[in-house]
Amino acid sequence: METTPTPGWNPQSSSLCTLHFALCTRFSVMVQRVAALVGVVALAGLAAGCGGAGAAGARGASAGEISLRATEFAYAPAQVRVAGPGEIKVTLDNRGVVEHDFTIEGAQGKLLVKPGATGSAIFQVAKAGTYTFACTVPGHKEAGMKGTLTVG
Repeated sequence: METTPTPGWNPQSSSLCTLHFALCTRFSVMVQRVAALVGVVALAGLAAGCGGAGAAGARGASAGEISLRATEFAYAPAQVRVAGPGEIKVTLDNRGVVEHDFTIEGAQGKLLVKPGATGSAIFQVAKAGTYTFACTVPGHKEAGMKGTLTVG
């Protein structure tokens, strides 16, 4: 089958170059806007994930960081310690095949991590003591997915 060019169409015409430039410029602006929107959503998600603040919403000094590995149905390590009350950054590496989360009894917030992913969140612990942390996915805590956090 033989094709014939459209009458009056010239691939070298400046109007096509102008159209191409306009489309590329619009695409570039659209990509920048999408990137900015993704950044805003990511910051909002981070702020929501850091919602472990007390009733007044005040944030304390950093008490420490803990890193845990989640599998079916355990955390490793199952016992962790931080220096004292305040903000605790928790990083959870989910090496399981199902979703797991992390909560600290008596503290607000929840860290939910999909299988094969890693997530972090900030929890606010107001006073020294011993706290239980657990996975609240139905049946997981009952299967032994819990541990002890010592603060102070």
